[in-house]
Amino acid sequence: MRIKEEIKRSGFFWRPSSPEKQIYGTLFISDGGNSKLELSEPFDPSIQAQLGPTHPDSLNPILGHVEKDGTVRIDQCYRVSKDRNITRGRLMVPLVIQADRAFMGLPCEGDASLRFNTFSFSVEGIDEWVGISGIEVDNQFENSATTILYNRPEEISFNLKDDIQLKITFGWKPPGFPWSKKAEVSQKTFFKLISKDPCELDEFISIAQKITAFLCFAMNEIVCLDSLSATSAE
Repeated sequence: MRIKEEIKRSGFFWRPSSPEKQIYGTLFISDGGNSKLELSEPFDPSIQAQLGPTHPDSLNPILGHVEKDGTVRIDQCYRVSKDRNITRGRLMVPLVIQADRAFMGLPCEGDASLRFNTFSFSVEGIDEWVGISGIEVDNQFENSATTILYNRPEEISFNLKDDIQLKITFGWKPPGFPWSKKAEVSQKTFFKLISKDPCELDEFISIAQKITAFLCFAMNEIVCLDSLSATSAE
């Protein structure tokens, strides 16, 4: 996934089995979605002593509460570094955890597997490729007037295998306030995968990757996901 600027969030983190032991740390998410968690101390010193840089750890998932985004869940932690020479300001960072996924805004409850009913994502250049806009502009230069009208386009639906539905949908933002000097309507095109029965995230990701690969061929350029969100009926 394309991330234009590195995400950095500080807060407190804990394991589902020990919610009372919260450790201060900082979560970094870089372009491509790679995540790194730097903790001021290990959750369990005995675990840190046993694990090498590439040893599968037993920390999945890690829960937390960070600035701006609130709750967070970090999954697929695959490496623990015991490098004690990292410093952030005056803080010594004794434990660095690498991870593949971080879920922002997710309720922090236990370590159950996550399943979702919808998966929405956008791809670079998709607005131009789909070419559907609900914005109409009527310039009346002789009267020094302009009229901007917006009607959200109708969704386009397709039925995929395994009772999954694909929709091309359109998000939009009305003009901000105040309108005295500037009024702007923006629209963004999304793909939305819908499953009546909750699915593992990997199933949605597999379909999204196939759609993105097709768009690379159709648009004759390499494109990436630039935003995504998922919801659960639960």
